[in-house]
Amino acid sequence: MFVRKVAKRTAFMGWLIAVLSITSVPQASAAATIHYDSTNGGVCSTLLTSASLYANKLVATSSVTINTINVLIGAGSQTNFSSSRYYVMADHPTGGSSGNGAPSTVLATFTPDSISGSSTTTVAKYVGTYSVTAGTKYWVVAAQNAGAFPMCYRSTTPINSLNLSAFTGDTLTGYSGWLRASLSNGTNPVGANWTVNLPDALTFQYSLENNISTPVTAIVGTQSGSLIANYRTVTPLTVSVDTQSRVTFYANGRVVPGCRNILSSGGTATCNWKPSVHGSFKIYAAANPVSSSYVAANTSTITVGVAARTNRR
Repeated sequence: MFVRKVAKRTAFMGWLIAVLSITSVPQASAAATIHYDSTNGGVCSTLLTSASLYANKLVATSSVTINTINVLIGAGSQTNFSSSRYYVMADHPTGGSSGNGAPSTVLATFTPDSISGSSTTTVAKYVGTYSVTAGTKYWVVAAQNAGAFPMCYRSTTPINSLNLSAFTGDTLTGYSGWLRASLSNGTNPVGANWTVNLPDALTFQYSLENNISTPVTAIVGTQSGSLIANYRTVTPLTVSVDTQSRVTFYANGRVVPGCRNILSSGGTATCNWKPSVHGSFKIYAAANPVSSSYVAANTSTITVGVAARTNRR
């Protein structure tokens, strides 16, 4: 009879662990409105190697808000991501060597948020906020050259490969294409004396978006699947998240010692809980996403009973 009970319990625990492993990492993403996209389906065409600073001129066709710039960086080095920046700059109408305007004052700064993808699909995400007005000309400016942090471009860009829902190129010159400003061996785009090339079909690969933040999805449980823990014995607690997050674990409203701001890896954060009191514990966790496309959220609560240890000293 005892063997039969153990077999049933073991089979049940195996089933429970399997169910948890299947459902532990739910898939979700932040909703986005894309106002401009020249990424060619999200694949890096050519990695820029020039030591010059560059900017693309756009004209807003709608009044919209931008809070994300996603830049394709391909297989380029990610070493200097934390210090890289992108600017939205005003247009100085008489600047530039071709008299077609040039970047002037900084209207908004977009700072590094996260990197996703791999190889030719790697994207560097920058966040900030700026509301553009229909009919106004702007420049999207890399604050560093490609030697400091990479970017991708297409030398020939068919118009039908672009998403131009809220922006278009400056066509007032009579040319078909996009004005591009450059600063030879530049290190700082602010207050610079830009050279503005006549429009051509070259575009840098990035998108201008408005991302709506959504809560991170997080699920808490014990690593074994059991809701029974042993007194003064390590019981691993796990939280599954759908975006990289820093996770803090709580037992009866108090932070579990050593389990504050644990960075998730592969969709999971683990806390080694060693209960020092018998009884019933309410366990939950708070997940704080690394990416600003998501907002923090708490898991639901599970109840874990702490019993005496099965072995004696």
